[in-house]
Amino acid sequence: MLYVPIGLTPVQRSLIDTVVTLHKPQLLEGKVPDSLLNSIRLISNHPFLLVDHYMPKRLLLMETHESLSSASDLFRTLDKLITILQKRMTKRRVLIIGSSVKELDLVEAFILGRDLYYKRYSGMALYHNGEQESLKNDKISLLLVTKQQLVREVDLVLCLDQTVNLDWTHVPCIGLVSIQSPMHGLLNGHDKEVSVLSSLPEREKDFTKYNESLFGAAFENFCLIDWPQETLPEFHVFGKGEVLDSLYTTDTKKLKLATDNLDSHRGYQRALTGLTLNRVDEISLQTKQIEEKLKSLRIRSTLYHNTWDQQKQNIGLNFKQSQKLKEEASANELKEQRLKSEHEKYTAKLDSLSKELEFLRKLESGEEKVSEDELDKEIEALEEKLGQLQRTSEEQASSLDNLRAKYQKITAIAAEKSLLANSLKKQNEELLKELSDTATKLRQRSQEDGRTRYEQELSSAKSNCEFLERYNQQLNAVVKDRVGTLSIGRNGRVHRSTSQYV
Repeated sequence: MLYVPIGLTPVQRSLIDTVVTLHKPQLLEGKVPDSLLNSIRLISNHPFLLVDHYMPKRLLLMETHESLSSASDLFRTLDKLITILQKRMTKRRVLIIGSSVKELDLVEAFILGRDLYYKRYSGMALYHNGEQESLKNDKISLLLVTKQQLVREVDLVLCLDQTVNLDWTHVPCIGLVSIQSPMHGLLNGHDKEVSVLSSLPEREKDFTKYNESLFGAAFENFCLIDWPQETLPEFHVFGKGEVLDSLYTTDTKKLKLATDNLDSHRGYQRALTGLTLNRVDEISLQTKQIEEKLKSLRIRSTLYHNTWDQQKQNIGLNFKQSQKLKEEASANELKEQRLKSEHEKYTAKLDSLSKELEFLRKLESGEEKVSEDELDKEIEALEEKLGQLQRTSEEQASSLDNLRAKYQKITAIAAEKSLLANSLKKQNEELLKELSDTATKLRQRSQEDGRTRYEQELSSAKSNCEFLERYNQQLNAVVKDRVGTLSIGRNGRVHRSTSQYV
């Protein structure tokens, strides 16, 4: 047997504390009743198993996977194991052994909707889908049994009942056992009294995170290590004093409820129901207190989020403004560079002009003298430059005259085309008007033709009516003549005359 240690959810720990409170007087006397062991074992598998009455199938089918798994760490672990087996053990048969038919009902309601095949060998199935087991597809097959109907031809065994002896099989067997529970102590070789009493001091401790460190949060490392352990973690045996100290932490109100008559099964149920209802009332009160605290926390959270949203809005506005300023600064830098370049050009030109002006002033005052040859060369250079400018000016003037003549020609053509367009527009309007008049005349002529045709048909109909009227009159006259030739007998019947018709 290979073991996967599990813990208890807060609901399971609370119910176990309630059951321990119910048996506190017997535990103080040193007695360990079998009902306490059975109740703890049922709660350790699933809290719903503590309900003694019949659970309707429709009610079980209405339970969601989340609600079933959130109440029991065994079902949480089972969910992870089935998910891993679906990925890694396709076309295999897996035997799931439950402690009772009621537990198999919970398991079936829990696996409904998964892409797998399952079959119930113990109890009635909650749902019949008509699917047959087949190893041709890639689905895994789950066989749900109790220890009274074991199936031997399987590839793996998942055992939810810790009291089953699986020495007869050679296939891998995985057992799910709650840490520091009575079944943990029994499997480690301790007797019933030591196992039950030593499970009480740490009944409020949370062991649900134990497997996450071993297999990963989603059991992703389940097949990468020496999976499930061949031995369970060490079962801590507590002394009598530690056990009694854990019992004295019980509320006195709960202890008063626990002093009821527990000899009968009904009295035990009544006391357990009372403690459970008391615990539900406590949880409801705590829930209301937490909700009141949550109101102020929600208000603070809303104010915080409003402040945060306002700050984000301000940050956005500041960012937009900074981006705008950055763009303006970049544009100003480019403008500054352009102005600096122009300033340098103007400065160089100004220096050059200042030097020339200073030179001319000196020439005028006689401080500087220039030879006639230099003056002649400068005059020639200026005249050449002036000649170039004049030629350029004449060429541009000639080009301007050509462009002006071309513009005038194009303008004249455009004016002619505009006149032609206006003329065509007028012709188009006249044609449209004539067409409209022609259409009106055609419609009038068509109406006149129709009226003439209708009048002719009316005249023909009148002629036919007159003919039919004359024919009807003649026919009536003939009928009257024939009636006059008939004789009436004694019996009132009409007899044909023996004389021939003229």
